[in-house]
Amino acid sequence: MKKFSIENLFEIYRNYKAEHGNNAYKYISQILIDAKPLHKECFTGQDHEQSWRAFKGKNLEKLIVFYYPRRSKRTWFKNC
Repeated sequence: MKKFSIENLFEIYRNYKAEHGNNAYKYISQILIDAKPLHKECFTGQDHEQSWRAFKGKNLEKLIVFYYPRRSKRTWFKNC
């Protein structure tokens, strides 16, 4: 199987969006839970948990920005 990417994560989100409409953002944790076994199927290294944590950390912000395309990082994260 090919490498699991952010595009795969966006596709899972789109499925939730089709099912739950504008409330799909409430399922981000579940989206990540659903993505983990798919990521593992594509993983070829020795430590999947470490790879998953890095993937999840790197792409969570991208998933949020994907959901809120009109709100840039500067408006969402400037007060952090």
